[in-house]
Amino acid sequence: PKYASAVRRSFMKLHNNKKVSCIFCLSLIDKIFLTPIAKNLNIKVIWVEHQFIKRWLLKSHLKKMYIGNSALAKIVPICPVNKKTLQEKLSVLPENIVDIHNGVNVQEFSSLKEKDRNLIVVSSRFIYKKGIHIFLQSIAILVKSHPNIRVHITGEGPEQVTILDLVTKLHLSSIVSIEQR
Repeated sequence: PKYASAVRRSFMKLHNNKKVSCIFCLSLIDKIFLTPIAKNLNIKVIWVEHQFIKRWLLKSHLKKMYIGNSALAKIVPICPVNKKTLQEKLSVLPENIVDIHNGVNVQEFSSLKEKDRNLIVVSSRFIYKKGIHIFLQSIAILVKSHPNIRVHITGEGPEQVTILDLVTKLHLSSIVSIEQR
């Protein structure tokens, strides 16, 4: 509930300031709480099912809310197994599922301005298991061969101070910006 309220407030603030037209939801909480708000504001909603759908959802007390909200979103599963699970075990309508199994259409990015091609955006809860520390260590290596890279991270959580310290320790302060939700 506290996290859900923070996410809701952050989303409303962002929408009021930037006039959001589409949101991508990765976490179950975002799918449950942001989807109805977004649809009420006529914002498109895309869910990415980036984990295999197993007990974490099939046995969750949030399963009914997930199923109800799935009618309000387009869902991109990571693989055919997830698509089958969505349809057979969660009764998601086929027209709400978009097949892009871990694919990236590089043609869509060819028209980006040079400065935007080097921007990596991450939205995550700041907890150890999300691996932000590993991501930052990777960026420290990547920046050596790609000096124009920039990173924007948005989120909150108990590891925030650790993440900020790591940015400083890895000498990434000039290329990494962090924004609290």
